[in-house]
Amino acid sequence: MKIVISFNCQTPGVAEALFQLNPSYKILNIPLFNINDPSFRAAAQKEIESSDYWITDSIPEFFSSINKKIKVIEVPMLTYPAFYPDISGISGENGEKTIRKYHSGIVAAAYKNNMPVEEVPSLFNKINFNKLGFFNAHQDSFNNLKNQYSKYGLEKYFYDFFYEVKKNGIFMYTATHPNAYGHACIAKLVNKIIGNESNVMPKPKDYLSYFQWSLYPDLSIYHGIEGYYRWLLKDSTLPNEINILGLELFCQFYYQQYDQDEVMKNRSYIIKNELGTNFEKALF
Repeated sequence: MKIVISFNCQTPGVAEALFQLNPSYKILNIPLFNINDPSFRAAAQKEIESSDYWITDSIPEFFSSINKKIKVIEVPMLTYPAFYPDISGISGENGEKTIRKYHSGIVAAAYKNNMPVEEVPSLFNKINFNKLGFFNAHQDSFNNLKNQYSKYGLEKYFYDFFYEVKKNGIFMYTATHPNAYGHACIAKLVNKIIGNESNVMPKPKDYLSYFQWSLYPDLSIYHGIEGYYRWLLKDSTLPNEINILGLELFCQFYYQQYDQDEVMKNRSYIIKNELGTNFEKALF
């Protein structure tokens, strides 16, 4: 049996966990960002078309003529912003990219409205979190994920999958980056979809632990766990891993980054999180 796994960042963890469940299978890890690279596309398509199953959350348009003999199973990637509803993406008015990939919507809104950096930590409180809809984030995240499973025709698997992944408490590092347990649960789901049942919980490497958002204390109480203001940041724009402990230092770090970013400095950018929160309307 040959299976190709194609998500994005979630690909290696799911592939490794599925291999642990089926060590006699050939499991290939081919992320979508590699498939979308023209220099890699032909080789990727060759591997996919010689497989028995292709597991992906998105089929690129240029694969519309793929070999009909293989079974293509679309599975939603695990997106669950409830633990970190403040995480946002930012783009310029014409789609320009910012230096940082991940942002605090609260800090970005404060910067856009010229709030002094020393005053920004005061925005992080229960009253503002309620205005921002953060306390509804679990229900919204649950509904969005459930709708994705319905869209992909996987309704009958959703509740078993969701309650399995919830057993471990916090199963995400960001809104779109599961921890190793999250990858293991996706692999068990895929295994079930292809007709295999297993009570074994695989233990893949924790591939996405290099970037961890803070679980805000006033939100963590709602989750029944202990929170903290600590961020672990690492991406292609940072030469070294940055560990930020404390809300004041976090705000200062991002303001310094924004002062060097042309998209941010013109203060006409668009803030967007996974839940569609309007940060400026709620806070200013």
